[in-house]
Amino acid sequence: LYSNGILELTNELRNNFSDIEIFEIKKRFLELEEQLSKEQKRCRKIHGEYFPGTIHFNIENNKKQTYDMRRFGFGEVCDDFGSMLINYFIFPIQINGEIKKEFIDIANKFYKSYTQKSSDNKIDNYLHYFMGYRLLILVNPNIVPMKEENRKKIKKILFKLLQFEKYKHNEFSSYILKNFSNNANS
Repeated sequence: LYSNGILELTNELRNNFSDIEIFEIKKRFLELEEQLSKEQKRCRKIHGEYFPGTIHFNIENNKKQTYDMRRFGFGEVCDDFGSMLINYFIFPIQINGEIKKEFIDIANKFYKSYTQKSSDNKIDNYLHYFMGYRLLILVNPNIVPMKEENRKKIKKILFKLLQFEKYKHNEFSSYILKNFSNNANS
């Protein structure tokens, strides 16, 4: 699914990651991709760009609009769901270097709402793969400008995600809150 992108991204990140870290990233993504490839219905054309910049709400008429959807078909929900979910955790850290509990609460509600309403009982098997891929893009200084100290924080979050055999939302939320909230250093 993303093998070529991961190889390309990790080659660009040689200045930001050690050789051992790059090896571990490639190895872990290939392991996750191998697991995912066994799920044929999950391996299809995807969009993968749901994030706050492509979804707009008009409060006057209560309408939602997505941008950039005309170019792609709908596909793997893990990609779009993971792209949106990771942004609740990452945008505040990317911009401010920390996260407020309110963002964690929104992420928790978003996750709970989808997982309770959908019949997708396998999403946690693959969600960390897609969320990790988004983080791999964010830590690339050629793609996303940000303060270096914030990039290092996102890098730590990437490695935490890649440790999971299966995504564990409560554990991940607690990790973010404990290590990156405005109360983390208090």
